[in-house]
Amino acid sequence: MTLPDIPRGGTFGEEETLNRYGCTGKNKSPAIKWHGAPSGTRSFLISRFDVDSETSSGFWHRSAWNIPASTHSLPAGTVAPGDPGLPAPAVLGRSDFGETGYGGACPPPGDRAQRYVFTVVALATADLDVPQDLPMAAVNVVMREHALAAGHRTVVFGR
Repeated sequence: MTLPDIPRGGTFGEEETLNRYGCTGKNKSPAIKWHGAPSGTRSFLISRFDVDSETSSGFWHRSAWNIPASTHSLPAGTVAPGDPGLPAPAVLGRSDFGETGYGGACPPPGDRAQRYVFTVVALATADLDVPQDLPMAAVNVVMREHALAAGHRTVVFGR
C-alpha cells in the first residue's frame, strides 16, 4: 500500500493535521492506494492507528470497511460519510475522537513524535456486518475472522 502524497520517510503536512486541540490543519485524509490483493478478496478494510498515543491503548484516527474488492484506492479528503471517493457500500467507522470519519494527527506539543500506522486488510467477506459506531478495537476482532492479507505503512509525526 502507498500514500501517494506522503513520500517514504515523509510526514504529515497541514492538509492531514487536525484542526482543533491546538492544531491548525485542514483535517484532510491522505490519498491511499493498494494492489496485489489475494484471490478470494471480497472487500477491504482500511484504518489509521496512533501506536504512541498517550492513552494506554493507542488511538484510532480512521477506519472504513466494506470497501468493494474492485476498489484499489481512496482519494484524499474522504473524511466524513457522503464524501465523494468513498464507494458504496463502504462504511466509515468511528474514530477515537468519538466521531464518524477521519481525525487528523495532533500529538501534544513537545511530545515525542508518534507513529501513525495505516493498514489495508483484504477480507474474504463483502459485508463485515458490524455497527458503524462500534469501537475499532471491536471491529478488529470481527475483521480478523475474515482477513486474508494486510499491508501497512507508518508515518511519524510530531509538533
